[in-house]
Amino acid sequence: NSIEKIKPHKKLTLIILKNSNIVKTIKLDNTFTPTELENGIYDFVIENNITENLIFRGIKIDNNTNKIIVISVPPVHATVKGFIKNNNQFIGGVKIDFIDVNNNSYETISTFAGDFSINLPPQKYRIVLKKPGFVIQESQNLIYDFTIPNEVYNLSLDAEELLSNIQGTIVDKKNTPIPNANISIKNGDYFIELKSDLFGNFETSILPGLLFIKVEKEGYKSFGLVTKLGRFSSISGLEISLDPILANISGTISSSFSPKKNIQLTLRNEEGEVVATSLSNEHGFYEFYDIKVNQKYFISVGTQDYKHYYSKPFLLKEEGITNKNIILQERETRLYLEFLFENKPLSKKDVIINNKIYKTDTNGFILLNLSEGTKSININIKNYNFRKIINLRDINTNPNHLTIEVR
Repeated sequence: NSIEKIKPHKKLTLIILKNSNIVKTIKLDNTFTPTELENGIYDFVIENNITENLIFRGIKIDNNTNKIIVISVPPVHATVKGFIKNNNQFIGGVKIDFIDVNNNSYETISTFAGDFSINLPPQKYRIVLKKPGFVIQESQNLIYDFTIPNEVYNLSLDAEELLSNIQGTIVDKKNTPIPNANISIKNGDYFIELKSDLFGNFETSILPGLLFIKVEKEGYKSFGLVTKLGRFSSISGLEISLDPILANISGTISSSFSPKKNIQLTLRNEEGEVVATSLSNEHGFYEFYDIKVNQKYFISVGTQDYKHYYSKPFLLKEEGITNKNIILQERETRLYLEFLFENKPLSKKDVIINNKIYKTDTNGFILLNLSEGTKSININIKNYNFRKIINLRDINTNPNHLTIEVR
């Protein structure tokens, strides 16, 4: 990087004077510049935008003068020294381009220890790094002023490593996407946290190297893996499958504290979809196995002999549920009995129905809630010596209204 290797400066002006009068002004854009002069004594003045003007006096021009005049301009330069590093590690083999305002480029290469040095024409420059996978740090992407001749400038350049891309999907064992899973990716001191989208997908950029990936989602076992991401490469289609955390739900089913066997129970999610079924044993015990935790469920029971049962929604946690006991209620028939005596309400009178005593209201009514399997009722009014058996199969409406004349 000696000054001899620097390209000739193109912004020089040669002023030729004779008897203190300007004869010619020439822009020295090339190494050799032809011109014609009459015989005589001349002064040459070289103007430039870097140093003071150079003056060469008393140059004799005649027919005997060599037709080639070499004017030596003293070398003028600024020296730039420094180091280039990434994360406090020095980088060798980096090409460093210094580009001036006229787009002239001067290049040097950092040594294995990361240091560099170059002599430049005093100018303002921008700096471009040329090493695959690296760019100059954005905060240093500036215009540098090296305009003072013979000055030594010291620089410490920071190179940023270009990021690589990683893309994947989080699914369960049935290959169903898992949304909003928490994903953390670590590479040395570089750490990223993100979430999977509604379709279980995730994508991010990270420094290449050895990646430690961890995925967490409520209701699932945590999952971790280690993979290598190379420079100038990407990872796509990475599928991570999570195992659900499972628990059991158990209890007993009975009617009036009497265990019921062979009753089918259905476990449903909040949307009413069937998750599992179970059949009670001879002791009324039932159990749902391997159910996903941290979700809400309810239990339904439908049987001809009992009212349909729907539990309140409940949240299943990791410890499971062992006492989800269910008591079924028998189906009932509502029957309104209206008692009349001599076409008037039989008010406030005791009436024995199926060996149970009831009392009519002021309008002569009694409301019965009968088991759905009840086939008949036996009515006895002792004070009136009245007995009657009514076959319920002859009644088709519910609630039922039956008028009874007491005679």
